[in-house]
Amino acid sequence: MTPERPSLWRRLGPAERAFALVIVAAAIGGFLLIADGLYLKAKADQVPSLQTHQGQVSTNGAPRTD
Repeated sequence: MTPERPSLWRRLGPAERAFALVIVAAAIGGFLLIADGLYLKAKADQVPSLQTHQGQVSTNGAPRTD
């Protein structure tokens, strides 16, 4: 019978645990940024575009007179 080894978390040193937590926090932050981007894209797809209904607008805000 083999002796039970401690879990991976218990075998890590303090610096390794801190580094692992930084990686987990960065991954969670990345997932939140992706989710926010997808939410904004979905919300923008629901709003009618101003260019299709009112014509193109020049960069200074005045209607184009081409």
